[in-house]
Amino acid sequence: MLKKTMLLAATAGIVATLLGAAPASAAQANRITVGEGVSSCPVGYLCAWERPGYKGAGKGMLIDEKNWNDFGFGNRAASVYNHGEPGAFGDVILYPCPDYRECAGKESIRLRNGSWFFDLDRVSDGLRPESHRWVRSQG
Repeated sequence: MLKKTMLLAATAGIVATLLGAAPASAAQANRITVGEGVSSCPVGYLCAWERPGYKGAGKGMLIDEKNWNDFGFGNRAASVYNHGEPGAFGDVILYPCPDYRECAGKESIRLRNGSWFFDLDRVSDGLRPESHRWVRSQG
């Protein structure tokens, strides 16, 4: 019985490998902590830091985020970098309010794939994002 169980387990592992199944530990996390500097932002992520120049506490976000306050980063980002995957949905819209909304007289801004804002105060009239959405890349 033990040999049969071991054989079934080995067979399942081989089948999973052949089908391209990755172990759970290999899956990318939707949110990660990143170090200082754009080089700490992995491909596929939008990264934000609490101080200009990609300094201070940083977060990387792989998917749309409806409310940055959910992970303690709402209204805190002072610099951002879009290191999204090349392709159809590589640009990001940064919103000043949760739920992908514009509010308080502030407008959303588009951050193209591979682009960054070194200091949001200088380019966005003080926008501190509270949500973002990945969108179709422009030209």
